[in-house]
Amino acid sequence: MTAEPIKIVFWDLDGTLWPGTLDEDEADLLIPGKAACNLIRILDERGILNSVVSQAAASTALSHLKQHRLDRYFVHAQYGVGSKAQAIAGTLQELKLSARHAAFVDDLPFNRAEVRDMLPDVLIFTPEQLEDLATHRRFAVTSTLGAQRRRLYQAEAERKEAMTRLAGSRASFLHSCAMRLFCDVARPGDLARVRELFLRAHRLSTRPDCDMAGMEASPERRVDYIAVLRDRFGDYGLIAAASLDWNAVTVNDQSYICCSRLAVSCRVQGRGVLEGFLCWLNCLTRPTATPIIIPIAIRSDANQALRQSLRFSGYAAVKRDSEYEWLTLVHPQRLQVPEWLTLELGGH
Repeated sequence: MTAEPIKIVFWDLDGTLWPGTLDEDEADLLIPGKAACNLIRILDERGILNSVVSQAAASTALSHLKQHRLDRYFVHAQYGVGSKAQAIAGTLQELKLSARHAAFVDDLPFNRAEVRDMLPDVLIFTPEQLEDLATHRRFAVTSTLGAQRRRLYQAEAERKEAMTRLAGSRASFLHSCAMRLFCDVARPGDLARVRELFLRAHRLSTRPDCDMAGMEASPERRVDYIAVLRDRFGDYGLIAAASLDWNAVTVNDQSYICCSRLAVSCRVQGRGVLEGFLCWLNCLTRPTATPIIIPIAIRSDANQALRQSLRFSGYAAVKRDSEYEWLTLVHPQRLQVPEWLTLELGGH
């Protein structure tokens, strides 16, 4: 059993969040349980997402959740589902999360067994276990974003809904979003989120599944840089970070400034954030006439998306060893800030 932190909890409703069944039982059996409500709020404050997978009808369930002021705590809620395992798998794919970061609460042994069989990495609980979950070690990790993490995912759902309503291309939709990428040196108040992003990012990270060994005892001239994204739907928060070691390193007789860590939140994949951030980082080093080199871990396929994106943007390997590929920009004409993205300095 993996000990990775839980990032999302999937909730059944009937028999779990409340004792009874909607449209069948009396009102006194449809009052949400105190333990469940308390846990939902605690998880939300810690930055752990809550979602719904229920066989109840959407109109009835959503109305009941609104009546008890619980609807705002859930992201990507699914109602009227057949297979809960398939519903959970679909939500994880949509939110770009892994099953090993998910938990499921349901009162029925059949549903728990189905999820356990189809998604063995999901952590499974009964309603009777809820009071112990707040202190469970896999729920103990608190995101620096707190409840803002849930609001960021809800804003993303609004973006996707707006895109489906737009009668045009994806490019025209992205233009309509008025995205602004604020790039800056990390300030003391940013460092906790930078550390969290380095720890949590996988798909778009140069060092996925890493610990923070060596970060505290950093090189004297290492500087952390960040990017914050905003659009007409709201603020994505701090979604990209990089560490540049300004003491030049030599690879194959060429001097480079080493980007020892680079991570971008998968929530903004496909919006041009990686390309925009890299353009800005390269502008920083241009006065030194020393190019950036990016060592990217190759022992895992977890960061395959980042490796492909870098190559598509004009990066190529100048060195390879058992642990890393060392990439640098060899086709600068390929690395461009997307037309729909505006770069701004500072002001985050």
